Amino acid sequence: MLVDVLDACQDESPAWKDLAVREQQRARRYAAVQERLIAPDGSFPPIGRSIAYRCGAFHLLAQTALRRALPDGVSPAQVRSALTAVIRRSIEAPGTLDADGWLRIGFCGHQPGIGESYISTGSLYLCS
Repeated sequence: MLVDVLDACQDESPAWKDLAVREQQRARRYAAVQERLIAPDGSFPPIGRSIAYRCGAFHLLAQTALRRALPDGVSPAQVRSALTAVIRRSIEAPGTLDADGWLRIGFCGHQPGIGESYISTGSLYLCS
């Protein structure tokens, strides 16, 4: 999201303009790393905090594709296929939704033990 903030504010300061260029380069590189973390079946390593946000972990990859700023060697079709696999694996796992159709806490299915203290049913929708 820093890329968006800097897009909006970079003309306010020469330092922010320089930072915007560096952050766009970092975002491109990290998008390539993220794409390579996704296995053909849509699985990916659960690293970092807030893994209960499921496919929200790939916000930067999706945003970079949306901005048409993908690095060389990573195509939009490749990203579309990878993110579709992630979403399907994350959402279609048994136990992901409760009887009323609400997301339940978990990474792949219902796993309430992975939720941080700030995670609730509402927060599961943060990156939707």
